[in-house]
Amino acid sequence: MSTSTVSRELFGAATGLTGLRSAVEEVWTRNPRSYYSLALPASRRAAEALSALSALAPELNTHASVVYTGVQPDRTLRAVLSDVNTALGTLASFRSKLLELLADGPSPSRSVDVYKLYKGTTDIRTPLDGARNAVVNGVYVEVSTLTPQIRGTSDPLPSPLTVDVLVRDQLGVRVFEEMVTPLTSTRGLLRISGDTLVATSSSVLYMRVRRTRGSVEAGVAGDFESASSLVTALEVTRVLGGRVVREHISSGVLSQANGVVSGVDAGSIVSVRGIGTYLVAEGGVLREFMTVTPVSQLPEQLNAVVTREVVRVRGDVEIEGETRVVSAHGTSVHVEDGDEVRVGGQRAAVVRGGFGAELSDPVEDGGGEVVYAMYTAVQNGSNFSDFVYEWPSEVRGQGDAQQIANGVSALLDWISGVRDALNQLAPRGQERARRAEAAELIERHARAGYDHAASLLSSADVRGYRALHEDEASFAGTIQRATREIAILVQR
Repeated sequence: MSTSTVSRELFGAATGLTGLRSAVEEVWTRNPRSYYSLALPASRRAAEALSALSALAPELNTHASVVYTGVQPDRTLRAVLSDVNTALGTLASFRSKLLELLADGPSPSRSVDVYKLYKGTTDIRTPLDGARNAVVNGVYVEVSTLTPQIRGTSDPLPSPLTVDVLVRDQLGVRVFEEMVTPLTSTRGLLRISGDTLVATSSSVLYMRVRRTRGSVEAGVAGDFESASSLVTALEVTRVLGGRVVREHISSGVLSQANGVVSGVDAGSIVSVRGIGTYLVAEGGVLREFMTVTPVSQLPEQLNAVVTREVVRVRGDVEIEGETRVVSAHGTSVHVEDGDEVRVGGQRAAVVRGGFGAELSDPVEDGGGEVVYAMYTAVQNGSNFSDFVYEWPSEVRGQGDAQQIANGVSALLDWISGVRDALNQLAPRGQERARRAEAAELIERHARAGYDHAASLLSSADVRGYRALHEDEASFAGTIQRATREIAILVQR
């Protein structure tokens, strides 16, 4: 459930604690993820307690060495140990509340039917470099580039046509202006054949007809969707059928230097506004794809959109030299990234959500369950034990000093383990805390003046929240109630 939906529900609810609690229960019942996401704000306090413990360890070491140095620490050992125990108490309370969430929360799982979604379907990454052989139901076919050509709507095409031509020769990639008529062309690279403009040289990578009244009316103005050195999605679908699926990766300003971009995966397509598109090769090297502007003439700052594309082809199809991906499944319920799917004795994490789930490992078809990612994160985050150690109350000799030193070493090891456990929550927490339904619920309580209730929710103290009376929902109300009770006791 989106935060906007939660906002509408809470806006219509009574502003009293009872009304807010009803809204909370409704959201929790309908969407358990918001219940477990209460652990996210609480985990920040636990992280702060860990940092405090890390800072206290050197103080304890100072006390361990005092018997040798004779230097009196600024604080007594009892004071430092008191702070250590306070931080340990905070972490123990946090762990206890996580376990309460796991024990008392709604069901962390729901039933799911898993089935092969793209059985017999292959995703072919395009564009391909050069001609490829494909095996289709056991038969070899060639997938190769089309001869660059532009087909118009008039026969013959008007002439002369002014065409920008991108050519690869011994000197690299260059662009020429070509004047073409039915009888001749200025460089012999193109010819007009009836209603079609055709490249006559294999060195032609790409061509674009200049816009004139005649070329527009003849339907040949603009860009041709191919390049002779690369097999495009158009050519794959021409031979194998299927449909093109494009994935948007990013958009904005992209920097390039000497024809190389960083942070963009090989095989991605970079579309530069007003210029054309380029293929990213290994090492971030840009290659001309659908453009008449050589890479060497590109500015250093590109206003670009980065995409990836595949051709999804049905049937038993495999491109020679391409790895075949068959890990997609369908699910009867919507799943999200990080959820865990369990079928029989098999388990697999969801790495791409939706009703078509991509799983980290293949599983069998059939009935099973899906476990919420947030539940698993809370479960992993609570996977640490309390730290118990018998500290000496004073340093009377070398034995006490050694005992403190051993305790500090054990404490640091424990802190490292707890931090690893909390990191199971932190990666999701930093991102999801901004969008989790629980964050919206906490904020609504605070806005209604119920800061005490909001504090309990933010610390994942669900039991304490549910036990609140109306006059205890704010800290001021809690103090007033306690004051009244004390006054009654005094009067007695």
